[in-house]
Amino acid sequence: MIYTFGGMSTTETALTAHLVVEKFPANNQLVETINTKLHDEFGIEHPTIQLELTSETNNCG
Repeated sequence: MIYTFGGMSTTETALTAHLVVEKFPANNQLVETINTKLHDEFGIEHPTIQLELTSETNNCG
């Protein structure tokens, strides 16, 4: 997973993340759940989540 935190302003926090999945979900429920948890647990107002397939990554980790 690649992620970046940043301040949108003095009062808002943003997050950009690339999540590696084995297959794309049939709907947007995974991203919606992640966004809700980020907001509720960490106060992140502006998350940007991008899903990538394992076959598209180099697995450098």
